[in-house]
Amino acid sequence: MKKLLFLITALICCLVLGTAVLAAETVVYVSDGGTGNGSSAETPVGTLDAAYAALGEGGGTIVVVGKVGVTEAFTEPSHSGKVTVTQVYGGNDYRTGTDCGINIAQCRYILNGPTTFANITFRGDTAKSYNHVLFVAQFNDIVMDEGVECVNYGDYSVVAHGASILGGVQSGADKYNTVSTDLDSHITIKSGKFIICGFSRQVKKDFEGMAHIDISGGTIHNIYPGNGTSGTAGDVDLNISGGTFVGKIITGDVSVIKGKLDIKVIGGDFTDFISADGTVAAGGTSILDVSEYKDGAALAEKASNFTSIITDAGSITAKVPNDEFEYGTFNASNGIALPYRYYFPDDYATSAKNYPVFLYMHGNGSRGNNNTTQLTTNGAALNNEVFNSEYDCIMIAPQCAKSPEEWVTDYAGSSGFAEQLKSGEFENGEYLNAAIELLDYFLNTYRVDTSRIYVTGSSNGGGATWSLTARFPYVFAAAAPLAGCKLYDAVDAIAARYAHQNIWTFHGDADATLPVEATRALVNAIKNAGNTTIKYTEFAGGGHNIWSQAAKTAGIVDWIFSNTNPAFSNTLRGERSALVAPSGLVWEENIATFNAVNGAKLYRLTVYVDGVAQKVYETTATSQEIDIASFGEGEIIFGVSALASDLSANINSVEAKSLVYSNDSTDYMDYDGNGTIEIIDALKMLKDGLNDRNLNLVSVIRIFKYILGQG
Repeated sequence: MKKLLFLITALICCLVLGTAVLAAETVVYVSDGGTGNGSSAETPVGTLDAAYAALGEGGGTIVVVGKVGVTEAFTEPSHSGKVTVTQVYGGNDYRTGTDCGINIAQCRYILNGPTTFANITFRGDTAKSYNHVLFVAQFNDIVMDEGVECVNYGDYSVVAHGASILGGVQSGADKYNTVSTDLDSHITIKSGKFIICGFSRQVKKDFEGMAHIDISGGTIHNIYPGNGTSGTAGDVDLNISGGTFVGKIITGDVSVIKGKLDIKVIGGDFTDFISADGTVAAGGTSILDVSEYKDGAALAEKASNFTSIITDAGSITAKVPNDEFEYGTFNASNGIALPYRYYFPDDYATSAKNYPVFLYMHGNGSRGNNNTTQLTTNGAALNNEVFNSEYDCIMIAPQCAKSPEEWVTDYAGSSGFAEQLKSGEFENGEYLNAAIELLDYFLNTYRVDTSRIYVTGSSNGGGATWSLTARFPYVFAAAAPLAGCKLYDAVDAIAARYAHQNIWTFHGDADATLPVEATRALVNAIKNAGNTTIKYTEFAGGGHNIWSQAAKTAGIVDWIFSNTNPAFSNTLRGERSALVAPSGLVWEENIATFNAVNGAKLYRLTVYVDGVAQKVYETTATSQEIDIASFGEGEIIFGVSALASDLSANINSVEAKSLVYSNDSTDYMDYDGNGTIEIIDALKMLKDGLNDRNLNLVSVIRIFKYILGQG
């Protein structure tokens, strides 16, 4: 019996031990200068390459003893099993000492299999001018588990200016030329300090997969849910349950998402978070769900351009400009066919109100001829904010052609612009000149409140905004240029042009594209010129793309629409003079006729009832059929002005007005004023009408009908 028990016990031990042996994970130790086989902390291998080679395809754990340095881009060998990279220093405490972990600066760490980093320190080198580490997951699972630290890296302003993670591929890395475009990425962050890019960077491909991003800890700077700098991304599923957020969520022209962007926040510290942008490509959707987050309402205030924002109070669905703006092409006098988008308030057709005009000038990243990008990139954040505000206005968004074309090449503040402003001869910006004619067309064609013309622009469009307000200081009621200055050697020469204008300008103090010093100099010069109301907001740590921050600045939209310009004067057309008013305005039954004007290509005819404009017609003929009965009772007249072109109307065009068509009062029909309505009244009206060549035959007939009706 004892022998049997011994055999059973031995068998069980063998089975248990055998299972343990089979399940044992491969562990390799590595340290700078190591010459061992990596089997223990006392016998480490000397490089990460050797450590991965010792692990093999099946993966395992790499333990850094003390420190190991990476001086060139490091690429993992292919592995199907998960690799975990961790560290010890001296004893078993990975945090002991001040020089431990992986020293990796100005380098890439390229994954070729699922990899987890835990209890590990990544160290940059402040002596390097381009101090960063870029983890390129190549669509492999990447996990930054507990205990990850990132120290001595850059300013974390953009990707590759700190410790950054790409879920996809990177130009120049291992597989960027051959990787499939339908793969999903998986990024998990529990600790560390990172910038995150859901897909790829500097790769001009359209990715179709989904980026799965889960953040529960760490310090997170900017998040680019889609691609970084080029190409497009598919869908994004971003879940946040913890961590500290001190940057922005950036989409639009920097991180283009074609499909669905779903962001759910249930935890985390967003006290110093700047903004979240939900701009997606045409046809895409973006949802920010903060319904379970304790400070959801406050976080929602920092979000813009989302299709829908869900709070504990319900869902807020935003209007999408690209879905509701109409398409147009403007044929300018300089031969440019300018694409533009425009929007009229819902009640424009049924009301007789005059409306403010809001002009948005895009940046260089939105150039092209698709007549779409100017509305779908995050540079249009303020345009979108206005569109979703309570203010009804006519909105215009033209599009400049691709490079080398720009709205402006001589930015306001430069000596080149100052010289052109002085001479009145502008040597560049043909597309800007076309946009000026487009604005002029809208001011003359539609019911516009000319005391409330507003303009904003981002980047080169901000430069266009500064240019427009300097060239036409009596046109705009308010201007909001965003990061739109470049040179500032002649700010004092142009400052007086802004002395009486309402301006609120924005810039980031870390802008690497257009220097913040230029905006500072121009603002100071304008203040010295006597403008005491100019407003300037500078974002600490803000790069060039501060569009969403500006759009979410408290009070910006209210400020824009609170400004008026009672001294409006349309100088958009320079010295071009208005055509004379048409003559010979006559009613012929339900037809209004008038004489032609030399040089006119279009006539604008307005019907007034009791002095109030009711309807506007545009015609190339010298007559217009009008359904008088549709206007009801009252004194009905028509006015006509002649326009030089249907595409370049003039707000100063002179309007002539006809005699009254009809009046139901007997006072009017008593033409000779003797107190009695008789045949003689009709005859005298007929005689005077023939002599003045303004025959009001219908009124004569009405008198006859009235007399017959009395009998």
